[in-house]
Amino acid sequence: MKRLFCSRTNRVFFGIFGGLGDYLKVDPVILRLCYLLLTVFTGLMPGLFVYLIAGLIVPNAPLPGEPLHVAPDEVHTPHKEEKAEETSKN
Repeated sequence: MKRLFCSRTNRVFFGIFGGLGDYLKVDPVILRLCYLLLTVFTGLMPGLFVYLIAGLIVPNAPLPGEPLHVAPDEVHTPHKEEKAEETSKN
């Protein structure tokens, strides 16, 4: 499953558009320019507010070798299935 993260390498402030560019496979510069135009033409405060909230909500990308934090129900554990089969045989 693909997840959205703030980029650790392609960032200006929070790395929101770097991560969004990685997620959507789009150049982050294009996303930044579109966002800038949208923010200027709709008033500065809504755009800044949304960016700050996104910066607080979206997690940073894990460092290389760092495990992803996955919900327990999403983890596939073959050992549990093997143990269930062994107990059903006994």
